[in-house]
Amino acid sequence: MNVKKSGLFARVMRAIRDTEELTTPLVIKEGTESIIQLEQYKEELANNPSEALAKKVKLIDLGNKGEAQVLFELKNAFLPLHILHDLQIVHNELTAQIDFVVLTRKFILLVEVKNYFGNIVVNAKDEFLRCVYQGNRLVFQEGFYSPLRQVERQAEVLSGYLIAQGLIDKLPVRYIVVFSNNKTILDTTAASEMVQQQVMRTDGLVSYIKQALTDKSPVYLLDNHMTEISAAIKAAHNVVPVEQKVNVEPINDQTLAQAIKAWRLATATAQGKKAFQIFSNKTLDDLLDKKPCTRNELFEVYGLGEAKVALYGEELLQIMRRYN
Repeated sequence: MNVKKSGLFARVMRAIRDTEELTTPLVIKEGTESIIQLEQYKEELANNPSEALAKKVKLIDLGNKGEAQVLFELKNAFLPLHILHDLQIVHNELTAQIDFVVLTRKFILLVEVKNYFGNIVVNAKDEFLRCVYQGNRLVFQEGFYSPLRQVERQAEVLSGYLIAQGLIDKLPVRYIVVFSNNKTILDTTAASEMVQQQVMRTDGLVSYIKQALTDKSPVYLLDNHMTEISAAIKAAHNVVPVEQKVNVEPINDQTLAQAIKAWRLATATAQGKKAFQIFSNKTLDDLLDKKPCTRNELFEVYGLGEAKVALYGEELLQIMRRYN
């Protein structure tokens, strides 16, 4: 989406008249879409009970509760912030589904929220592990795709969009991961310094922002400039609804299948795995049959649960849109 740019004179005058009056957080965009979607699923579940739909409702509900905690912290930060919640930004055929964009006077911050059950450990290789204990006994452990890499991709899409619109040049774009389950023990002591700084629990979020605001920045935004940037981000939200077909031509299932297989093989090779460990051929067949266009629709595909949608969802949707 192209944002209509003001003329040079108008921009100069706006800069001259700019002020620094904002002192408290301002919510620019509420995250209402997932709440509406949850209510729709609950109604559907009441009329047509199913295990798959019940799982979907539970996952969305957990996600909403985690994000509500983060929103509460941001709204009570007593800082001059613009808050945008639950965004989908499309730029250069890449899609970023972002939990929070927080605009400060010195930087833009992307926040990826994870509401996981169990303890989170990041080892010396910066690999993320989820561990579940009964008493002192470890009963379950699994690795999962780095949420930092996930939000890093989101930051690349958002910054690319804003740069293309001429809205930012030197403004830093930061990103972090927040684990919102209050019972989760987060252990990053063995991780790199970067991970230790960028991964936190909800109660560390505001402290992180305050500390980051003490760092030097090449940019200091006043109120009008903040409004211009946050308005552009809000305007870009869902500008290409993924529910709509990109092309009107019939889908070539063979081409789509080849693209998914190639991506699956490349992903498996990069992770030192076999292709079937990414997902099975049964999942591939169901992808071709259902052709999901949204993240929620991915949950309806056989073999794609919370973990795999978090790991591979965005990339699969990009392939779908490219060939769909």
